[in-house]
Amino acid sequence: MIRCVAFALLVLGLTSVAAARQTSPPAIRVALVCGAMTPMIAQVAMNDRSFDRAGVRVDKYCFGSGATAAQALARKDVDVFIGSYEHVLGLRVRGFDVKAYAEIFNGGCCTLIAKRRSPVRDLAGLGGRVVGISGKAGLSHTVLVQALESVHLRPDRDVTIIGVGQGTPLYAALESGQVAAGMVPEPMLSAFLADGAYKVLYAFNKPFAGNVVMANTSWVRAHGDGMRRLIYVLLKETARVRSDPAIAIPPMSKDFPNIGPRIMLQAIMHELLFVPKDLKVQQDGVQTVSRIELQLGELKAPIPFSQCVDDTLIANTR
Repeated sequence: MIRCVAFALLVLGLTSVAAARQTSPPAIRVALVCGAMTPMIAQVAMNDRSFDRAGVRVDKYCFGSGATAAQALARKDVDVFIGSYEHVLGLRVRGFDVKAYAEIFNGGCCTLIAKRRSPVRDLAGLGGRVVGISGKAGLSHTVLVQALESVHLRPDRDVTIIGVGQGTPLYAALESGQVAAGMVPEPMLSAFLADGAYKVLYAFNKPFAGNVVMANTSWVRAHGDGMRRLIYVLLKETARVRSDPAIAIPPMSKDFPNIGPRIMLQAIMHELLFVPKDLKVQQDGVQTVSRIELQLGELKAPIPFSQCVDDTLIANTR
């Protein structure tokens, strides 16, 4: 009799576990352009297990460029892409009903630097020279084009722009003289500038929707609770890191193990300058991106803010 009861309890327990597994929410597949700190708030939440503690299952997918991540979102290989607003515009032009639901970075991703002893003193001095970026058609390219045009240099004629990657490849290109200047994101920017061997030629400090949380509207309709909870965790992480930036050092060091704590803290403090407190998509940054895309010919006509942005989930986070 005792054996029968024990067996029944075991079967009941296994059934309960199986039922729990069946009803647990599916993982949200989140795409990031890895290698830089622009998506810092999301990186911290992933690396310190804040999503897990909040009951949100997140699988991180790393991409080398925003263009390939946007393609993955279009193919529905990922559910959410945290990247530049230009990809929201580009996907909508291609007929995909993608919207931005939050923003974790309102600024340019990169700063233009050159060797301290370089004769190039500013943007205007880049005429006839080679400039390195992470890759064509990416955020660093977009920001550089805007910068060059501000000093009346034609990016397709007056300057040679080449994709050399980030980190070690860019450092090698600068050191060897392959490029006269390079677009560098954090935390590499703080590392490059730490010993005084490099100087800043141009820092893009205008509002720029550099990292928005975008998704297909059909997926959000079907997984609204999951998306709300994801945004809620990002909001909580934003407040936490703002209150004590040093707490972001250990989780960010997981992605950038070669950056020491002092340099990492400098990079974190710099990135925080561009994180909206309420994570709402900022219209000024959207306007900057839209204007650049129109200038580049990627857009034929402006797309209204209301067609590309939905901030109702932020208002209803819990």
